[in-house]
Amino acid sequence: MQKDQFESLRQRFIQEVSELELTVMEVAKIPAGRHSRLRVVVDLIDGPGAVDSEALTEATHKISKILDDLDPIAGQYTLEVTTPGAERELHDDRDFRRALGQHVELEVGNATLAGKLVEAGPDPIQIKTSDGLREVARADITAARTVVMFF
Repeated sequence: MQKDQFESLRQRFIQEVSELELTVMEVAKIPAGRHSRLRVVVDLIDGPGAVDSEALTEATHKISKILDDLDPIAGQYTLEVTTPGAERELHDDRDFRRALGQHVELEVGNATLAGKLVEAGPDPIQIKTSDGLREVARADITAARTVVMFF
């Protein structure tokens, strides 16, 4: 499949899963020996929270039906519908809003700030660290990601 075909397929998937309050982040065909894997990454449209197993199952059924109807991929493949996971990179406003209330690590200059994201901005964001509340301008953040904390 060509890049524009993946984008067209992604848009069809988005239309179907939007009623579940989900969006499609990525569609990728991954070689796996003689077969391939079609990975579709879904996530909540916006805001904090997580994709529950019922929504993921329903999204899988909807995406599978589209693939059965269109048959856009030659040969055998395995469909994998997944979420971005608990630890993910944060790039845009949506990503920061989705991470609200979670533990994050921010690269700011030569320092790494770790703490709970309490304000997602757009600018500045606020993170509660062990040293107290810190405001950080988005332009100063060179990398950001959620982290899972084990207590």
